[in-house]
Amino acid sequence: MHYKVETASDTPIIFGESPLWDDRRQGLIFVDQLAKSVCFLDPLTREITKKRVICDDSIKQIQLAMPYASTTEKFLIGTSKGQLMEWKWHNEQDGSPAETLYTIPSHPAPFFCDGKCDSNGRFWGGTFSKDQNGDIIAGGGGLYRFQSNETDERYSIEEVGSSYDLSNGMAWNKENTKFYFVDFLPKKIYVFDFNATTGVIANRKTLFEFAGKTGLKGHPDGMVTDVDGNLWIACVMGGELIKIDVATGKQVTTIDIPATMTTSICFGGPQYDKLYVTTTSVDVDVANTPIKGQPDAGKIFSVSSEKDNSFKGFAHYFFQP
Repeated sequence: MHYKVETASDTPIIFGESPLWDDRRQGLIFVDQLAKSVCFLDPLTREITKKRVICDDSIKQIQLAMPYASTTEKFLIGTSKGQLMEWKWHNEQDGSPAETLYTIPSHPAPFFCDGKCDSNGRFWGGTFSKDQNGDIIAGGGGLYRFQSNETDERYSIEEVGSSYDLSNGMAWNKENTKFYFVDFLPKKIYVFDFNATTGVIANRKTLFEFAGKTGLKGHPDGMVTDVDGNLWIACVMGGELIKIDVATGKQVTTIDIPATMTTSICFGGPQYDKLYVTTTSVDVDVANTPIKGQPDAGKIFSVSSEKDNSFKGFAHYFFQP
């Protein structure tokens, strides 16, 4: 099967992550984590608009930005200090800081790593923790479900998974009956049964793991499902995307991307028939130094196919406060 890979932006950013297609804006929302910015890519002009999130200097990274379903102005921001914040697109101009909605009460404070919303607008966020030396704590990651409620409290949060090393990419199938989840360091992808009404996950099984797979590069990072239920995974530090047949748990396709740090992916475009890929222009293994020999590192890529009829996604769900 032939896939066309091309750049979708002209200007590289530092650390692209957390892409989502916003059909209201007809463009791609994502974050530049190290620049603490929410970004918007206009696919027609290839231009990226960046808005810095004003927050406490102790917050070193903005990990993700989830649009609100009710407006294009508001976003739920996940930070490197275990905070979920409400931020408005115009805050950079008026100098208003993001409002903290919830902070995970643990020490050391965990990093939010990735997050998405289910079909009922509940936010799911994965975390990991570092020790005082900056090393990731084995088993220190969790999976949280954050939602509005009808009590006196504005929001409620529940830890629905624990003892992961580095909670990362997540996705649901189109029927909202399965939930997929990455634990980054052991290089495993899990599948759960999912109840869309209650938001409960159950019956965890290992769908796919990198161990023992010849030629498979990097670590599993962001991921998305297509209309046929296949799972597409960005392999960061590997410069490739892989497709998993969820019925068999087998890898069936590999697409090479000319940038090693392929962090995350999502389907987008008016017909959801393009796969957008975020990358970084720095090497996390070498103290975030610029990547050499990859002129397109840090740009957004798009992947398309005229012959693969299943190479299409569906609309994303946004946060419903």
